[in-house]
Amino acid sequence: MSVERKRKEKSVSKNVTAQSAKRWVKLAHYCKESGDTKDAVQARRKKGVWLDGVQTCKAPNGKIYVCPEAAYQWVENGTGVMQ
Repeated sequence: MSVERKRKEKSVSKNVTAQSAKRWVKLAHYCKESGDTKDAVQARRKKGVWLDGVQTCKAPNGKIYVCPEAAYQWVENGTGVMQ
């Protein structure tokens, strides 16, 4: 993992609050609703296209959650940042 990616994830993870927790859905639920596959999501995470704390989040129990809003923003304009 690159230093730049670690820096981005660290700064983004500070912004994930209890208030925003309701925006995260389990990976399986996201895939069912969006038609995306688990493998595609995992590949985006591995390549650094989707960042933990922005489009995805790994919970303490090891489960992957997705922020559908950020995922759809990425589809529309190549970024998960809300505009």
